[in-house]
Amino acid sequence: MQKIQMILVGVVAVVVALAVGFGVSYFGLLGTKHGKIDSSTLETSFHDVAELTTEEYNFKAVGKYSDESGLWGFGKATFLVVYKGKVKAGVPDLSKIDAKIDGKNVVVTVPEVKVLDSTIDPSTIETYDQSFNPFNQIGPGDVANFLTAEADRAAEEAISGGLLERAKAQTESILTAQVRAIAGPDVSVSVTWAADS
Repeated sequence: MQKIQMILVGVVAVVVALAVGFGVSYFGLLGTKHGKIDSSTLETSFHDVAELTTEEYNFKAVGKYSDESGLWGFGKATFLVVYKGKVKAGVPDLSKIDAKIDGKNVVVTVPEVKVLDSTIDPSTIETYDQSFNPFNQIGPGDVANFLTAEADRAAEEAISGGLLERAKAQTESILTAQVRAIAGPDVSVSVTWAADS
């Protein structure tokens, strides 16, 4: 019976020691996890990531190419393309983030979100109804230029559909969580947006 009591006392002592150790570490009493944090500490935590993608817009579309500038005005070159792609938006350069700390208040100034990339997946491209006109032949450059224009069009469509607003909200959420993970869960975090320089 005494052995069981001694084992229980030992287990309780270990649990209490672990709890105290966690509390001391978590609440910064030893200056570890949430100890004294300055602006450069916060900024450095963001600088490790060069670019932050916070929102994606996936698209599938059909595009029609048409060129009527054939040799001596003869013939029209056309084709249809079905493709899939994605538009990514977020913060292009996290090294430009600025953090200011005033007591329990942290203000993080972030570059404006932008479209980071708009691409068409080459493996999804399917071509239909391609014309074969000896006076106006379709070359690889025509297809490449057409697909670049289609990717740009998809980016504009994504922006019109609120892509940047969603990317902004997601960026605020991610940065707020990052600041609280470093400075402590009880800090007040404000995210502001820097004007383009």
